[in-house]
Amino acid sequence: MPEKNSMELWNQVCETDPALTKRVDTRGGFTSVCAQAQVKRATELWGPYGDKWGTRALHWNCLVSGEVIVGVSLTTDFYYPGGEFPIASDMTYKPSDDTHKKLLTDVTTKALSKLGFNSDLFEGKFDDNKYVADMKEKYRKEVEPVSETTAPIPPTDSEEDFF
Repeated sequence: MPEKNSMELWNQVCETDPALTKRVDTRGGFTSVCAQAQVKRATELWGPYGDKWGTRALHWNCLVSGEVIVGVSLTTDFYYPGGEFPIASDMTYKPSDDTHKKLLTDVTTKALSKLGFNSDLFEGKFDDNKYVADMKEKYRKEVEPVSETTAPIPPTDSEEDFF
């Protein structure tokens, strides 16, 4: 039986369409990818979230100082057709700030990045203007032209979709 190419998945998902990125000017500045676009790509490969891929065994923990919740952490198992592994994240807690949703998005994005999704961002390639220009050209060619009667849907500015 031939050996499976261990880089097959990585090579399918490692490049990022610059239209799905956003420059973030906090923590020294970085480029982030739209989390929903990552979920869409995983769905294209594996089917709907929760079927053959997703998170399970979620463990939420409150980080407390005195009697005040100062942070929340999430530890979970990420599974996909090729395996399963633990992943965790934490964040500062702010009441009414969708902390649980943001943490679930964060662990999903981190897990997908470990499988190679958008690795060009995490490898620092988006710091190279020539690389970004090449990716813009590549993805511009791959996009179907928009008809005169169909207007493009503008990307969301929701910051939580990019973390």
